[in-house]
Amino acid sequence: MEQLEAPIKCGHCGNIGICKVKASYTYDIFGEGDWRQQRMWFLFQCPACSRPILGETVIVEPENLDKQLEIFEKDPCFWSIDADSLATLQLYSQFSNTDKILYPQDDAIENQLALPYRVYQAYSAALKVQRADAGAFAIMVGRTLEEICNHEKAPGKVLADKIESLAASKRIPQVLADMATQLRLLRNLAAHPNENDYEIKEEDVPIIREFMDAFLEYLYIAPEKIKSLQDKIRGRNNEPEDDLGFLDEHPF
Repeated sequence: MEQLEAPIKCGHCGNIGICKVKASYTYDIFGEGDWRQQRMWFLFQCPACSRPILGETVIVEPENLDKQLEIFEKDPCFWSIDADSLATLQLYSQFSNTDKILYPQDDAIENQLALPYRVYQAYSAALKVQRADAGAFAIMVGRTLEEICNHEKAPGKVLADKIESLAASKRIPQVLADMATQLRLLRNLAAHPNENDYEIKEEDVPIIREFMDAFLEYLYIAPEKIKSLQDKIRGRNNEPEDDLGFLDEHPF
């Protein structure tokens, strides 16, 4: 059997390379008449960090069932990965509605438009290194906190003072201030390590991200979701044939 491989950006280490398929599985879904869908799973291995990548492809066009996917076609020009070709290289799952990476999950920020631009920039940069360097991730999350405090115009000489200012002004509850304080301490440990300090490790990354996500959710994302829902309800309530008249008794 021919060895299948495809260009992929590894979600673990960020490397872009030709990843070989180590295992695959295909199954058919049948519907009414001649309708048939083919779903394919591919277990790739990153050539840089050797960690697994799970990809999925769904084939819905009858003429493409049971055929080799275009992404696996070997064209010397298409496969070359160098500084000149990276900008135009089409990766597995890129620009496609039927191909996607199931694992590791994309690090894109949900509801990114709800975030202030500089906060979004800082957190996006942090997420790019979370799997490659836990210490760097902690430092860059600290920078994200700095950008949040700058956006909120929180008074204080240092980050600790600014976080407490946000809590004192009721912009955030004390529990979020405590979470931000822990993130600040981890930032300091990563930025100024010595042999007696706690070392930031890969196992710390999920909790760092959970704390940061909770901070962003409370300040920016949740309010935007509430506004969106309110606008949706108002819009439906203004439709001439809706049945949401009971909402008139509860004005916003």
